Amino acid sequence: MAVMLTDKQVLAIKRKRGELELPIIGLANQIGLSRWTLDRVLKKGVRKVAPSTYKKLTNWLIDEYTNSDITNDKQTVVKK
Repeated sequence: MAVMLTDKQVLAIKRKRGELELPIIGLANQIGLSRWTLDRVLKKGVRKVAPSTYKKLTNWLIDEYTNSDITNDKQTVVKK
C-alpha cells in the first residue's frame, strides 16, 4: 500500500538538502534510499511512495530539524 507525501514535505526536504548543499547521491546515502527513488520524489513529482520510503524521508527530516534546533540552542546559550 502506497503512502502520499505532501507538497510541503517535499519542499521541506528540498530546502534542507539545499541548506546542507548535498547532491542527490549524498542525500540518498544519508537517508538510506536509492538515488533513483529520491530523484523521482524530488525532480519528477512522484508523491506516492512505499511506506518504508515515507518513513525514511520523514524520520530524516525530523532528525535534521531537531538536530539543528539543538545546535542553535547551544549556540544561543554560549553567546549569552
